[in-house]
Amino acid sequence: MLVRVDAPHFCAGIEINESGMCMNAAPILKWCIGKKTDFLRGYFNRKGWKAIVVADKARPGQGPKP
Repeated sequence: MLVRVDAPHFCAGIEINESGMCMNAAPILKWCIGKKTDFLRGYFNRKGWKAIVVADKARPGQGPKP
């Protein structure tokens, strides 16, 4: 799923796989890769950031290349 993260100083996206792990992220959120959604949700809440699901499934041909 594609998630939009809104913070006071940026807006960026992360991609979450079926197991709930971040697999791809905008450069400012590269540290999220490999983290689970429970951790990320708590972190974003503590920071006052909003995380909004933009798409439940990735479009065919999108995402990281193998």
